[in-house]
Amino acid sequence: GSETTRPRVFDAFMFAGEFELLHTRLHVLSSVVDVFVIVEADVAHSGSYNRSLTFLAARERFRPYLHRIRYLGLHSRDVPHMRGCTSSPGASRGRISANAAMRCEHVMRGSLLREVIAAGAQPTDILISGDVDEIPRPEFITPFRDCELFDGTSTLSSHPAVVIFLAEMRMYNSGCYSGQSRWSYGPKVGAVFQFDLLRDEPWRGSN
Repeated sequence: GSETTRPRVFDAFMFAGEFELLHTRLHVLSSVVDVFVIVEADVAHSGSYNRSLTFLAARERFRPYLHRIRYLGLHSRDVPHMRGCTSSPGASRGRISANAAMRCEHVMRGSLLREVIAAGAQPTDILISGDVDEIPRPEFITPFRDCELFDGTSTLSSHPAVVIFLAEMRMYNSGCYSGQSRWSYGPKVGAVFQFDLLRDEPWRGSN
């Protein structure tokens, strides 16, 4: 018979200038991830204009991984659905409503899935989704890639939910353990079709 082609693994996450964390994530997951999808925006999830896009200027720092990185830089004023959820440039942080801030985050995170699909992901390819500091161990990803969990007949009836990893929560640096052993908003892993069909569910948010 013909050899089964294993699914590709896509790792999609938001980036906001956390270069050390980004380097760590790329290094730790490079053995199991085929494509890294990075989305950076010029506004915070709060909706305030408090940063500029930084990845492209520093991309040479990540030369060993560039051939596997798909990057999208979002300028909020160019994205119709983000125009109404941001404060005006120079405005004090926190001047927009919680609902408007959530709309900003919703748009940003929604762009991750669109970029994954635009990068050629098939419905049964594997997607890791989380914040840049939510880094799963590679050995927890390989079963999704190697064990043929999903095939052309897989649906939400046969596979109704993505997997949410639990992890120790560390604050400020890796040596500062918060004591919270189960961080329920850790990285999510599943087939692309699961994320696509659940695109409006809570997995999209952070906490």
